[in-house]
Amino acid sequence: AVMELLRPCDEIKLTIRHDPLPDGFQELTIIKQPGEKLGMHIKGGLRGQKGNPLDPSDEGVFVSKINSGGAARKDKRLKVGLRLLEVNGKSLLGVTHQEAVKALRNSGDF
Repeated sequence: AVMELLRPCDEIKLTIRHDPLPDGFQELTIIKQPGEKLGMHIKGGLRGQKGNPLDPSDEGVFVSKINSGGAARKDKRLKVGLRLLEVNGKSLLGVTHQEAVKALRNSGDF
């Protein structure tokens, strides 16, 4: 497949299949007050401290702690152990730990 993508041509036809969302999938919108922190810690990401205790090869990004102050605690839906897939439209799949932290810190007052 890779060699086919590298071959010079005028048109490439890609077929994309979307897998069904996993059981328990949730899309959350957490409202932060101006200047308020999200108030959570994460583990995981490429080359990061492993976040999934059941699978050491899993490079996903996981919630590791919810602080006593902050929007996440007030919202009450984020829980330790949940996998984060996306922040404000930015995928966290295949990102380093530092890139995931940056995405969360740059999430703004949403």
